Amino acid sequence: MMDSHFKSSLKHRGGKRGGRGHLPLRLAALLILTATAACNSLLDVDLPGNLTSEDLDNPQLAETLVLGAQGDFECAYGSWIYATSAWTTETQIVDNNRVSIEMAQRLPEYWTQGGGGGCGGIALYRPLQTARVQADLALELVGSFEIDQSEKDFLMGKAHVYQGFSTQLLAEAHCEVTFDAGPLVSRTAAFERAADNFTSAIGLLGTVTSGARASEAQYLLNAAHIGRARANLNAGALSTVVADARFVTDPDYEFIATFDSEPARRDNPVYININEILRFSIGPMYRGNAPDYDGLRLTGGVEDPRIPLEHLGLVGYDNLTDVWVQKKYTSRGADMPITSWDEAQLMIAEVMGGQDAVDIINTLRARHPTLPMFSSADPAEIAAQVQDEKKKELFLEGTRIGDKLRWNEPWVTGLNQRGEPYNDNATCMPVPYGETLTNPNIGG
Repeated sequence: MMDSHFKSSLKHRGGKRGGRGHLPLRLAALLILTATAACNSLLDVDLPGNLTSEDLDNPQLAETLVLGAQGDFECAYGSWIYATSAWTTETQIVDNNRVSIEMAQRLPEYWTQGGGGGCGGIALYRPLQTARVQADLALELVGSFEIDQSEKDFLMGKAHVYQGFSTQLLAEAHCEVTFDAGPLVSRTAAFERAADNFTSAIGLLGTVTSGARASEAQYLLNAAHIGRARANLNAGALSTVVADARFVTDPDYEFIATFDSEPARRDNPVYININEILRFSIGPMYRGNAPDYDGLRLTGGVEDPRIPLEHLGLVGYDNLTDVWVQKKYTSRGADMPITSWDEAQLMIAEVMGGQDAVDIINTLRARHPTLPMFSSADPAEIAAQVQDEKKKELFLEGTRIGDKLRWNEPWVTGLNQRGEPYNDNATCMPVPYGETLTNPNIGG
């Protein structure tokens, strides 16, 4: 039987994204295991509040360790979308929170002060590093347990998937990355590390072809192939991108991060901060500028259903920003895709170009009867359209910063809607000041 969390993760694109309960655990400081929510059926046991490092060395906790890494990644992922959307002006800041404003302006103050916070807020570095380290711990301990080999392969493969996505996102956002208090490495080296994580996951999960774990293993295997394609695309290693992206054949496939309306750590922060608190508005790149309000939300003159928005007007805290809210995520418990068949197809289109790309664009558009078909034989026009299609298909799905840097897109400069200056020299993010201060290998 599939576990309850896996069943909640099998989503179909276009359906309502709602949260489901599972067991998110955080292994604080690598020594303390704290249960933060109950599980419906997977592990219906009472866990003590604190466990020592010796307690963790227990084969009965094998799955709990991996779920802990998953829970940390999912919390980090909400922060990732929330933070990088502001950095790339996919969204605009509406409130007067200083850290949020510094993020949106790409100011040094963000990474010297606010950029090192925990998950659930506007920070992304520490939450992703936490998830990565928790996956490392799970791999170390589960690898040492004497348990059924198929179960071990499944659990270690799953941990490698979350390790890979944590590393991948760190590389996408930051100018350089450091791992485990080591020296700074280039984005390319970090992407290669993520690709290695996904390769390990593929090798392990590919052995789980029967039994209760087989379906979830295939679900994770699809994610690992798309993850490796994305890592290699960003690293410029294009020779394997198409084969990995084509591994996923189900047009409804999504690998999701699950959220729930409680506890607060499990809330969908995109919905809360855009739709409830009105701290953010959707940026002009999508809605356009008054009075026309076109932007990317129009495709061939038709309002694009892939960018569902609602115009609220001047209702934000600053009384300056024309507020638009998103309608893609419909509740605090709405799940969010980490990757999908759609992303895989768009990576194929980016690499292949030509008629292959045109066909992929039209396959994606055909799911929405109001959208016109695209036609072109001009390589430059096709490449530009692939980029626009990705901005629409993957709206608020966390791909913008990596794409923007890979495509060498211009960044918004000058003054924002509040009359405050952007940092015109900032594109990728430096590591937060807290890392540089405490890491002796990078001049702390």
